[in-house]
Amino acid sequence: MERRRNFFVLVSFICIGTLFDSEIEGPRVFNGHVTVTEGEDVTMSCTLSETKESISQVTWQRRTQGNPINENFLVITPPNIVHHVNGLGDRIQFIGNVTAKNGSLQVLRVSLMDDGDYTCIFVLFPSGPYHTVLKLSVEVRPKVTISAETPPVAGEEEQMIAACIAASGRPPAHVTWVVEQLDSKVKVQTNETQHSNGTTTVRNYLFVVPTRSINQQEVLCVVKHTTWKQEKVVPFRIQVHYPPTSVNISFLEKLSEGPVFQCVADASPAEDTRYTWSRVDSLTSSISVNNDRNKSTFAVTRADLDRLYLCEASNKFGRASGSLFIHVDKTDRHRGIYGVFIAIIGVLLVVLIAVVFYVLKSKRSQNGEPCFTVTYEAHRLSALRMSEVEEAVVQELKAEAVQELEAEAEAEHAK
Repeated sequence: MERRRNFFVLVSFICIGTLFDSEIEGPRVFNGHVTVTEGEDVTMSCTLSETKESISQVTWQRRTQGNPINENFLVITPPNIVHHVNGLGDRIQFIGNVTAKNGSLQVLRVSLMDDGDYTCIFVLFPSGPYHTVLKLSVEVRPKVTISAETPPVAGEEEQMIAACIAASGRPPAHVTWVVEQLDSKVKVQTNETQHSNGTTTVRNYLFVVPTRSINQQEVLCVVKHTTWKQEKVVPFRIQVHYPPTSVNISFLEKLSEGPVFQCVADASPAEDTRYTWSRVDSLTSSISVNNDRNKSTFAVTRADLDRLYLCEASNKFGRASGSLFIHVDKTDRHRGIYGVFIAIIGVLLVVLIAVVFYVLKSKRSQNGEPCFTVTYEAHRLSALRMSEVEEAVVQELKAEAVQELEAEAEAEHAK
Protein backbone atom coordinates (compact mmCIF):
# COMPACT_ATOMS: atom_id res chain seq x y z
CA MET A 1 0.00 0.00 0.00
CA GLU A 2 2.87 2.40 0.88
CA ARG A 3 4.63 1.69 -2.40
CA ARG A 4 1.42 2.35 -4.30
CA ARG A 5 1.01 5.73 -2.50
CA ASN A 6 4.57 6.79 -3.26
CA PHE A 7 4.06 5.84 -6.88
CA PHE A 8 0.94 8.00 -6.96
CA VAL A 9 2.88 10.97 -5.57
CA LEU A 10 5.61 10.62 -8.19
CA VAL A 11 3.10 10.28 -10.98
CA SER A 12 1.33 13.39 -9.68
CA PHE A 13 4.58 15.39 -9.86
CA ILE A 14 4.93 14.48 -13.53
CA CYS A 15 1.33 15.28 -14.37
CA ILE A 16 1.42 18.60 -12.58
CA GLY A 17 4.12 19.92 -14.88
CA THR A 18 1.84 19.49 -17.90
CA LEU A 19 -1.52 20.33 -16.42
CA PHE A 20 -1.36 23.22 -13.94
CA ASP A 21 -0.52 25.86 -16.53
CA SER A 22 -3.84 25.32 -18.37
CA GLU A 23 -6.77 27.52 -17.48
CA ILE A 24 -9.72 25.44 -16.28
CA GLU A 25 -12.98 27.02 -15.27
CA GLY A 26 -14.52 25.89 -12.00
CA PRO A 27 -12.60 25.70 -8.70
CA ARG A 28 -10.60 28.76 -7.61
CA VAL A 29 -7.44 28.95 -5.52
CA PHE A 30 -6.99 32.05 -3.32
CA ASN A 31 -3.71 33.44 -2.05
CA GLY A 32 -2.12 36.53 -0.65
CA HIS A 33 1.17 38.15 -1.51
CA VAL A 34 3.40 38.46 1.54
CA THR A 35 6.14 40.87 2.69
CA VAL A 36 8.38 39.84 5.58
CA THR A 37 11.55 41.09 7.26
CA GLU A 38 14.60 38.86 7.11
CA GLY A 39 14.90 36.66 10.19
CA GLU A 40 11.17 36.60 10.95
CA ASP A 41 8.54 33.88 10.33
CA VAL A 42 5.90 34.17 7.61
CA THR A 43 2.60 32.46 6.86
CA MET A 44 1.68 31.76 3.22
CA SER A 45 -2.05 31.18 2.76
CA CYS A 46 -3.55 29.04 0.01
CA THR A 47 -7.20 27.86 0.00
CA LEU A 48 -9.53 26.18 -2.49
CA SER A 49 -13.24 27.01 -3.03
CA GLU A 50 -16.19 26.42 -5.35
CA THR A 51 -15.69 22.67 -5.74
CA LYS A 52 -16.98 19.46 -4.21
CA GLU A 53 -14.33 17.29 -5.79
CA SER A 54 -11.97 15.41 -3.55
CA ILE A 55 -8.36 16.56 -3.16
CA SER A 56 -5.81 13.98 -4.16
CA GLN A 57 -2.74 16.08 -3.27
CA VAL A 58 -1.48 19.54 -2.38
CA THR A 59 1.95 20.52 -3.74
CA TRP A 60 4.14 23.57 -3.12
CA GLN A 61 6.84 24.73 -5.53
CA ARG A 62 9.13 27.75 -5.45
CA ARG A 63 11.57 29.77 -7.59
CA THR A 64 13.79 31.98 -5.40
CA GLN A 65 16.97 34.03 -5.34
CA GLY A 66 18.73 31.05 -3.83
CA ASN A 67 17.48 28.70 -6.57
CA PRO A 68 16.11 30.14 -9.83
CA ILE A 69 14.72 26.74 -10.91
CA ASN A 70 11.09 26.05 -10.02
CA GLU A 71 11.20 22.97 -7.75
CA ASN A 72 8.87 21.11 -5.40
CA PHE A 73 9.61 21.48 -1.72
CA LEU A 74 6.43 20.23 0.03
CA VAL A 75 3.76 17.60 -0.78
CA ILE A 76 0.67 16.88 1.35
CA THR A 77 -1.61 13.91 0.75
CA PRO A 78 -4.90 13.09 2.53
CA PRO A 79 -5.61 13.10 5.31
CA ASN A 80 -2.63 15.40 6.24
CA ILE A 81 0.50 13.45 5.46
CA VAL A 82 3.45 15.82 4.86
CA HIS A 83 6.40 14.99 2.59
CA HIS A 84 9.39 17.39 2.71
CA VAL A 85 11.46 17.65 -0.45
CA ASN A 86 14.87 19.27 -1.16
CA GLY A 87 15.99 19.64 2.44
CA LEU A 88 13.69 22.43 3.79
CA GLY A 89 11.97 20.29 6.43
CA ASP A 90 13.45 22.13 9.43
CA ARG A 91 12.03 25.52 8.26
CA ILE A 92 8.70 24.54 6.64
CA GLN A 93 5.57 23.74 8.63
CA PHE A 94 2.22 22.72 7.11
CA ILE A 95 -0.50 24.57 9.04
CA GLY A 96 -3.48 23.83 6.71
CA ASN A 97 -5.98 20.99 6.43
CA VAL A 98 -6.50 19.02 3.24
CA THR A 99 -10.07 18.04 4.17
CA ALA A 100 -10.92 21.75 4.69
CA LYS A 101 -9.29 22.59 1.34
CA ASN A 102 -6.62 24.65 3.13
CA GLY A 103 -3.03 24.23 1.92
CA SER A 104 -1.40 27.02 3.95
CA LEU A 105 2.14 26.73 5.32
CA GLN A 106 4.61 28.63 7.45
CA VAL A 107 8.24 29.45 6.63
CA LEU A 108 10.47 29.91 9.68
CA ARG A 109 13.50 32.22 9.97
CA VAL A 110 13.10 33.70 6.51
CA SER A 111 16.31 34.67 4.71
CA LEU A 112 16.92 36.86 1.68
CA MET A 113 17.42 33.68 -0.38
CA ASP A 114 13.76 32.75 0.28
CA ASP A 115 12.59 35.79 -1.72
CA GLY A 116 10.74 34.72 -4.88
CA ASP A 117 7.63 33.09 -6.36
CA TYR A 118 5.77 30.29 -4.56
CA THR A 119 3.23 28.07 -6.35
CA CYS A 120 0.40 26.35 -4.47
CA ILE A 121 -1.19 23.43 -6.44
CA PHE A 122 -4.36 21.53 -5.56
CA VAL A 123 -4.77 18.25 -7.49
CA LEU A 124 -8.49 17.34 -7.73
CA PHE A 125 -10.12 14.11 -8.82
CA PRO A 126 -11.16 13.82 -11.53
CA SER A 127 -10.67 17.37 -12.97
CA GLY A 128 -6.89 17.70 -12.25
CA PRO A 129 -4.61 20.46 -10.88
CA TYR A 130 -5.48 24.06 -9.99
CA HIS A 131 -2.78 26.47 -8.89
CA THR A 132 -1.97 29.98 -7.77
CA VAL A 133 1.33 31.88 -7.49
CA LEU A 134 2.28 33.83 -4.37
CA LYS A 135 4.97 36.50 -4.26
CA LEU A 136 7.17 36.46 -1.13
CA SER A 137 9.07 39.73 -0.75
CA VAL A 138 11.88 39.72 1.83
CA GLU A 139 13.02 43.06 3.23
CA VAL A 140 16.40 43.50 4.92
CA ARG A 141 17.17 45.92 7.74
CA PRO A 142 20.15 48.15 6.91
CA LYS A 143 23.14 48.45 9.22
CA VAL A 144 23.74 52.11 10.12
CA THR A 145 27.22 53.44 10.84
CA ILE A 146 29.07 56.75 10.63
CA SER A 147 32.45 56.77 8.98
CA ALA A 148 34.55 59.70 10.21
CA GLU A 149 37.37 61.02 8.10
CA THR A 150 40.64 62.29 9.60
CA PRO A 151 39.67 65.47 11.51
CA PRO A 152 40.34 68.46 9.24
CA VAL A 153 42.52 71.42 10.13
CA ALA A 154 40.72 74.75 10.47
CA GLY A 155 40.78 76.64 7.20
CA GLU A 156 38.67 78.15 4.44
CA GLU A 157 38.36 75.19 2.05
CA GLU A 158 35.35 72.88 2.08
CA GLN A 159 36.13 69.35 3.28
CA MET A 160 34.27 66.06 3.76
CA ILE A 161 34.20 65.26 7.48
CA ALA A 162 31.86 62.26 7.78
CA ALA A 163 29.67 59.78 5.90
CA CYS A 164 26.46 58.27 7.26
CA ILE A 165 26.11 54.74 5.85
CA ALA A 166 22.99 52.55 5.70
CA ALA A 167 24.50 49.29 4.43
CA SER A 168 22.80 46.38 2.63
CA GLY A 169 19.20 47.43 3.08
CA ARG A 170 16.22 46.27 1.05
CA PRO A 171 14.59 48.43 -0.12
CA PRO A 172 17.15 51.28 -0.02
CA ALA A 173 17.11 53.39 3.15
CA HIS A 174 16.51 57.13 3.24
CA VAL A 175 19.49 58.95 4.83
CA THR A 176 19.69 62.64 5.81
CA TRP A 177 21.77 64.94 8.05
CA VAL A 178 20.39 67.40 10.63
CA VAL A 179 22.88 70.28 10.96
CA GLU A 180 20.85 73.12 12.49
CA GLN A 181 23.53 74.02 15.07
CA LEU A 182 26.27 74.69 12.53
CA ASP A 183 27.08 78.25 11.50
CA SER A 184 29.31 77.05 8.67
CA LYS A 185 28.42 76.35 5.04
CA VAL A 186 27.16 72.76 4.67
CA LYS A 187 26.77 70.48 1.63
CA VAL A 188 25.56 66.87 1.42
CA GLN A 189 26.07 64.30 -1.31
CA THR A 190 24.29 60.92 -1.60
CA ASN A 191 25.64 57.78 -3.28
CA GLU A 192 23.93 54.38 -3.72
CA THR A 193 25.58 51.02 -4.42
CA GLN A 194 23.46 48.11 -5.71
CA HIS A 195 24.52 44.61 -4.65
CA SER A 196 23.96 41.34 -6.52
CA ASN A 197 21.64 39.97 -3.81
CA GLY A 198 19.19 42.85 -4.31
CA THR A 199 20.26 44.97 -1.34
CA THR A 200 21.48 48.57 -1.53
CA THR A 201 24.06 50.55 0.45
CA VAL A 202 23.31 54.26 0.80
CA ARG A 203 26.07 56.74 1.74
CA ASN A 204 25.35 60.35 2.62
CA TYR A 205 28.49 62.51 2.77
CA LEU A 206 28.70 65.70 4.87
CA PHE A 207 30.89 68.56 3.61
CA VAL A 208 31.67 71.68 5.71
CA VAL A 209 34.16 74.52 5.93
CA PRO A 210 36.11 73.58 9.10
CA THR A 211 36.29 76.43 11.61
CA ARG A 212 37.02 76.71 15.33
CA SER A 213 33.37 77.52 16.02
CA ILE A 214 32.07 74.12 14.80
CA ASN A 215 34.59 72.08 16.78
CA GLN A 216 32.77 69.68 19.16
CA GLN A 217 29.40 70.63 17.65
CA GLU A 218 26.92 67.75 17.32
CA VAL A 219 25.10 66.80 14.11
CA LEU A 220 22.56 64.01 13.60
CA CYS A 221 22.33 61.30 10.98
CA VAL A 222 18.68 60.31 10.46
CA VAL A 223 17.84 57.01 8.71
CA LYS A 224 14.35 55.82 7.72
CA HIS A 225 13.46 52.31 6.51
CA THR A 226 10.32 50.27 5.94
CA THR A 227 11.43 47.58 8.41
CA TRP A 228 11.47 50.05 11.32
CA LYS A 229 8.53 51.56 13.13
CA GLN A 230 10.63 54.61 14.01
CA GLU A 231 13.53 56.33 12.33
CA LYS A 232 17.04 55.79 13.67
CA VAL A 233 19.01 58.83 14.85
CA VAL A 234 22.79 58.54 15.21
CA PRO A 235 24.67 61.54 16.75
CA PHE A 236 28.10 62.59 15.50
CA ARG A 237 30.42 65.12 17.16
CA ILE A 238 32.55 67.15 14.77
CA GLN A 239 36.26 67.49 15.42
CA VAL A 240 38.34 70.29 13.93
CA HIS A 241 42.04 70.58 14.69
CA TYR A 242 43.69 73.98 15.16
CA PRO A 243 46.75 75.48 16.89
CA PRO A 244 46.59 77.17 20.32
CA THR A 245 44.93 80.56 19.89
CA SER A 246 44.80 81.83 23.48
CA VAL A 247 46.54 80.93 26.73
CA ASN A 248 44.86 81.77 30.02
CA ILE A 249 46.74 81.70 33.35
CA SER A 250 44.67 81.96 36.52
CA PHE A 251 44.98 81.48 40.28
CA LEU A 252 43.82 78.01 41.36
CA GLU A 253 44.42 77.62 45.09
CA LYS A 254 46.75 78.54 47.94
CA LEU A 255 48.80 75.86 49.68
CA SER A 256 51.05 76.10 52.71
CA GLU A 257 54.17 76.20 50.55
CA GLY A 258 52.81 78.84 48.18
CA PRO A 259 50.18 79.71 45.53
CA VAL A 260 49.11 77.36 42.71
CA PHE A 261 48.29 78.60 39.22
CA GLN A 262 46.84 76.83 36.16
CA CYS A 263 47.44 77.35 32.46
CA VAL A 264 44.71 76.46 29.93
CA ALA A 265 44.94 76.88 26.17
CA ASP A 266 42.23 76.88 23.51
CA ALA A 267 43.60 74.24 21.13
CA SER A 268 42.43 71.07 19.38
CA PRO A 269 42.92 68.30 20.08
CA ALA A 270 43.18 69.36 23.73
CA GLU A 271 44.76 66.09 24.86
CA ASP A 272 47.69 66.55 22.44
CA THR A 273 48.54 70.06 23.69
CA ARG A 274 51.94 70.36 25.38
CA TYR A 275 52.63 72.93 28.12
CA THR A 276 56.03 74.39 28.98
CA TRP A 277 56.61 76.71 31.97
CA SER A 278 59.63 79.00 32.20
CA ARG A 279 60.89 81.88 34.31
CA VAL A 280 62.30 84.95 32.61
CA ASP A 281 65.42 85.32 34.79
CA SER A 282 68.28 82.87 34.69
CA LEU A 283 68.04 81.77 38.31
CA THR A 284 67.09 78.22 39.17
CA SER A 285 63.37 77.94 39.72
CA SER A 286 61.60 75.54 42.10
CA ILE A 287 58.40 75.36 40.01
CA SER A 288 56.40 72.20 40.59
CA VAL A 289 54.59 71.42 37.31
CA ASN A 290 51.67 69.02 36.83
CA ASN A 291 50.53 68.51 33.21
CA ASP A 292 46.99 67.22 32.69
CA ARG A 293 45.28 66.20 29.42
CA ASN A 294 43.97 69.71 28.75
CA LYS A 295 45.65 72.01 31.29
CA SER A 296 48.82 72.50 33.31
CA THR A 297 49.24 73.61 36.93
CA PHE A 298 52.28 74.75 38.85
CA ALA A 299 53.05 75.69 42.46
CA VAL A 300 55.43 78.51 43.41
CA THR A 301 57.39 78.59 46.66
CA ARG A 302 57.83 81.80 48.61
CA ALA A 303 61.40 82.06 47.35
CA ASP A 304 60.14 82.26 43.74
CA LEU A 305 57.73 85.14 44.24
CA ASP A 306 58.19 88.53 42.56
CA ARG A 307 59.05 86.85 39.25
CA LEU A 308 57.74 86.82 35.67
CA TYR A 309 56.58 83.40 34.40
CA LEU A 310 55.70 82.23 30.89
CA CYS A 311 53.39 79.35 29.91
CA GLU A 312 53.73 78.12 26.32
CA ALA A 313 51.12 75.82 24.76
CA SER A 314 51.94 74.01 21.54
CA ASN A 315 50.80 71.25 19.19
CA LYS A 316 51.82 70.15 15.70
CA PHE A 317 49.78 73.00 14.17
CA GLY A 318 51.35 75.92 16.09
CA ARG A 319 52.04 77.51 19.47
CA ALA A 320 50.99 80.40 21.74
CA SER A 321 52.07 81.69 25.16
CA GLY A 322 50.80 83.66 28.14
CA SER A 323 52.64 85.46 30.95
CA LEU A 324 52.14 85.92 34.67
CA PHE A 325 53.97 88.28 37.06
CA ILE A 326 53.65 87.29 40.71
CA HIS A 327 54.17 90.39 42.92
CA VAL A 328 53.97 90.51 46.70
CA ASP A 329 53.32 93.98 48.25
CA LYS A 330 55.30 93.80 51.50
CA THR A 331 54.28 97.38 52.45
CA ASP A 332 50.64 96.40 52.38
CA ARG A 333 51.39 93.41 54.55
CA HIS A 334 53.01 95.57 57.29
CA ARG A 335 50.31 98.20 56.84
CA GLY A 336 47.73 95.54 57.53
CA ILE A 337 49.38 94.62 60.82
CA TYR A 338 49.54 98.27 61.88
CA GLY A 339 45.94 98.76 60.86
CA VAL A 340 44.78 95.98 63.17
CA PHE A 341 46.69 97.51 66.07
CA ILE A 342 45.20 100.96 65.43
CA ALA A 343 41.72 99.45 65.16
CA ILE A 344 42.04 97.92 68.61
CA ILE A 345 43.17 101.24 70.09
CA GLY A 346 40.31 103.05 68.36
CA VAL A 347 37.68 100.71 69.77
CA LEU A 348 39.10 101.12 73.29
CA LEU A 349 39.06 104.89 72.85
CA VAL A 350 35.39 104.88 71.83
CA VAL A 351 34.48 102.76 74.86
CA LEU A 352 36.43 105.09 77.18
CA ILE A 353 34.72 108.20 75.81
CA ALA A 354 31.31 106.58 76.19
CA VAL A 355 32.05 105.78 79.87
CA VAL A 356 33.23 109.34 80.58
CA PHE A 357 30.08 110.88 79.06
CA TYR A 358 27.90 108.48 80.98
CA VAL A 359 29.47 109.54 84.28
CA LEU A 360 29.19 113.26 83.48
CA LYS A 361 25.57 112.97 82.46
CA SER A 362 24.71 111.02 85.57
CA LYS A 363 26.08 113.82 87.72
CA ARG A 364 24.16 116.47 85.77
CA SER A 365 20.95 114.52 86.18
CA GLN A 366 21.47 114.50 89.92
CA ASN A 367 21.96 118.36 89.95
CA GLY A 368 18.71 118.91 88.08
CA GLU A 369 20.47 119.73 84.84
CA PRO A 370 19.29 118.33 81.47
CA CYS A 371 20.55 114.87 80.68
CA PHE A 372 22.21 114.48 77.30
CA THR A 373 22.11 111.08 75.55
CA VAL A 374 25.10 110.21 73.36
CA THR A 375 24.70 107.39 70.76
CA TYR A 376 26.96 106.25 67.95
CA GLU A 377 26.40 103.74 65.19
CA ALA A 378 29.10 101.17 65.69
CA HIS A 379 28.46 99.46 62.36
CA ARG A 380 29.27 102.72 60.57
CA LEU A 381 32.60 102.89 62.35
CA SER A 382 33.47 99.35 61.41
CA ALA A 383 33.10 100.22 57.74
CA LEU A 384 35.61 103.12 57.96
CA ARG A 385 39.37 103.13 57.91
CA MET A 386 41.03 103.78 61.27
CA SER A 387 42.06 107.34 60.29
CA GLU A 388 38.41 108.01 59.55
CA VAL A 389 37.44 106.49 62.90
CA GLU A 390 39.72 108.84 64.76
CA GLU A 391 38.41 111.84 62.81
CA ALA A 392 34.81 110.81 63.47
CA VAL A 393 35.42 110.55 67.22
CA VAL A 394 36.96 114.02 67.29
CA GLN A 395 34.01 115.47 65.38
CA GLU A 396 31.58 113.86 67.84
CA LEU A 397 33.46 115.34 70.80
CA LYS A 398 33.40 118.78 69.25
CA ALA A 399 29.67 118.54 68.57
CA GLU A 400 28.96 117.47 72.15
CA ALA A 401 31.06 120.28 73.57
CA VAL A 402 29.22 122.88 71.43
CA GLN A 403 25.84 121.52 72.53
CA GLU A 404 26.83 121.66 76.20
CA LEU A 405 28.03 125.28 75.91
CA GLU A 406 24.79 126.29 74.16
CA ALA A 407 22.73 124.56 76.85
CA GLU A 408 24.59 126.28 79.68
CA ALA A 409 24.18 129.65 77.96
CA GLU A 410 20.43 129.15 77.65
CA ALA A 411 20.20 128.15 81.30
CA GLU A 412 22.08 131.27 82.45
CA HIS A 413 19.90 133.44 80.25
CA ALA A 414 16.74 131.91 81.68
CA LYS A 415 17.85 132.82 85.24
